[in-house]
Amino acid sequence: MKDVEFVTNLLLLTEIGVRAYSQDDLDREYGSREDEWSEQQTVEVEFRETIRTMSEISSELLSGIGKRLKNQADFYSLYGAILELSRQGRLPGRSEINERLTSFMRVVVNDEARTNDEVAKQYFEAARSASNDALQRRTRIGVVKDVLTGVWDASAAERL
Repeated sequence: MKDVEFVTNLLLLTEIGVRAYSQDDLDREYGSREDEWSEQQTVEVEFRETIRTMSEISSELLSGIGKRLKNQADFYSLYGAILELSRQGRLPGRSEINERLTSFMRVVVNDEARTNDEVAKQYFEAARSASNDALQRRTRIGVVKDVLTGVWDASAAERL
């Protein structure tokens, strides 16, 4: 059931944007779309396209340094960042995504490196506590967008 709840959160992110949902909220949202869902086709296309893009992330990254991207909070953040960047026409290519995510995850998972990088520290904290809170979700998505678009300076972080 947790998988259904998580996919529902991703679909709602696609349709409505970042929000926090209680179980009652999710039930209400789900129920309101049971008979008729006017945005279904648009949401489904965007959802599938975002998941397809995510499937191009290196399996080496996902089994190694970036395996935390499989956690729900991190997956949600990556999904949201890719969705927003795709909508804005700013999504980088596959190799840039893989390189930048690898560099960022290398810092996030390393306690010492993360301590010296404000962005990685901010991301880590937003994923660790109250991760389903709307503010924490927005924070993480914003950080991942900056990472993917090259705003976050990997070379500076890796020199630490």
